[in-house]
Amino acid sequence: MAKTGNMIELATLDRVEQTVVLVYHVLGLAGGMGLDEMLDDEMDADPGYLHTIDAFREIGAKDVAEILEEAIARKTAIAIGADTSKMRDFNDLDEEWFSRERNCVAQMESFVAGNTADQ
Repeated sequence: MAKTGNMIELATLDRVEQTVVLVYHVLGLAGGMGLDEMLDDEMDADPGYLHTIDAFREIGAKDVAEILEEAIARKTAIAIGADTSKMRDFNDLDEEWFSRERNCVAQMESFVAGNTADQ
């Protein structure tokens, strides 16, 4: 696993390692500061969080991927001055995110077990 300073270079990781790093990284960030603050800073390894959204889907956490997509859409709408009155606010998104976090960790553990059994 190659590192540049404190940053892991995702391109040097295999698919399973990339998935684990992306999911756990975002779970930690969102858990520590909430989705709104997390999205204030682009993740250098995954601008726009597209690979992270795919990683959540890959472990079977489609609901968490959708929450992240919704948070990104809200953040984008706010940035361009679009109407957000029909969108859920970040408190609601965080609440749903946190309610699914434990299940997401279990899904990650199952994903890892299922993808490392042959090694």
